[in-house]
Amino acid sequence: MSIAFVQKTDGNVSGGPTGSLGTVWGGNPTTGNAVLVCVFWKSDTTITSVTDSQSNTYVDCGAGRLARPTDGFLQIFGAKNITGGTTPTVTVNWNVGTAFEIDVYLLEYSGADISSLFDSVTATGTATSGNTLTTGSFTPTITNGAVIAFAGSNSGTTVVAGASFTLRCGPAAYGEGVEDQIFTSSLGTITAGMDMGGALTKGGIIACVIKAAASGTTVLPGSGALTLTGFAPTISTTPSGVTVNPDVGALVLTGFEPTIGLPVTVSPDVGGLVFTGFAPTIDTGAPPAVIQQPSGGGRRIPNKYESLKPRLARAAAIRRELAEERKRLAELKKQQAKVEVQYKAIALPERQSVPVSLPHRSEREHRANLLELEIKEYEQRVALQNAKVKALRKEADQARREAEARVEQDTADDAMRAHQAMLIQDEWQQQENARLQQEADDDEMQAILMLIHEDDDL
Repeated sequence: MSIAFVQKTDGNVSGGPTGSLGTVWGGNPTTGNAVLVCVFWKSDTTITSVTDSQSNTYVDCGAGRLARPTDGFLQIFGAKNITGGTTPTVTVNWNVGTAFEIDVYLLEYSGADISSLFDSVTATGTATSGNTLTTGSFTPTITNGAVIAFAGSNSGTTVVAGASFTLRCGPAAYGEGVEDQIFTSSLGTITAGMDMGGALTKGGIIACVIKAAASGTTVLPGSGALTLTGFAPTISTTPSGVTVNPDVGALVLTGFEPTIGLPVTVSPDVGGLVFTGFAPTIDTGAPPAVIQQPSGGGRRIPNKYESLKPRLARAAAIRRELAEERKRLAELKKQQAKVEVQYKAIALPERQSVPVSLPHRSEREHRANLLELEIKEYEQRVALQNAKVKALRKEADQARREAEARVEQDTADDAMRAHQAMLIQDEWQQQENARLQQEADDDEMQAILMLIHEDDDL
């Protein structure tokens, strides 16, 4: 089976800023096919997720976010074995609501692998001059699939596909495009390129590889993710050469637990279940009011720091993100200062009435106006970055306070559990002492009765 292009939808939006953007399919994607989402945006933000109205799962192609020189970012996401529908909406979400000048391109392909969409190799490239964008060299590890390349620049013209590629998306006068090269034999080491149709001063290109489904493979059940609720599956060995999706060795069983030999209540009780290839997680619950002495020691008191791990990990992540955002803020300020120096170098002769020919004066005024606009844009970006840093600092402080409060609460909870365990142990010890005393009293009474019987015999 080979890859085949099905349809595409362009979602070009020049406005903003925003934290999410939905793009409606122009057609109806087919269940079982693959979807690629190519995104360009401005503002130094990060895409946190791509979702759609059919609950399909989207992942990055492996290249991550590519920064175009000076400004702008590109990224490619994909979803395998999709659930189709009538003109569903695909939504891109950013970590903050400052993304603007956003372009989204949706592409559907049939014949793609439903268990693993992307090959492990990717390539990128950037340029600040010329008419062409080209990636570095890369070698696909597969012999049947398609190379997808997504490029964006400020050329403001209609792009042309590179050699051996077919242009799939390329709105007129946008300086952006998506192309593919479908192959059924080894490509060897290649590069992906695109003619941007005119001169550029900033541009970037990403290339990734999607895999075709293996020929002659039977897929069961073939309807996406399997959810088991309230019953146990019967799983037998599949015939040779058959791929089962999903992998039944990693199923999550919900709605029942096995009956176990511990003094706890398990609900619902479904009798003796047999688990093959996977094991359930069993929560032993709280001990009963009256217990017998455990053979293996007392009930374990949970580590009070165990519940803090997620909070501490989140706080560390926020601190790392805060450090990165501070670096970006410093870099923005450097760039702004650099542009201001260029502006002063051009505008100062005008203010000092230095004799300049009319064509040169007009060109300088034009350049000065452009630099002035760029300075204002940097001022806005610096203000937004300052707000982002303040928000992250506030979030980090909140995470620290929550962790400290949890330590205090867990300490109090542990003290209560320890006290309850001591009470249970004392109760058991009292019962055991009473039992031993009763046995001693019974033995003493038995001895007295035996002496009385001996006296009667005499």
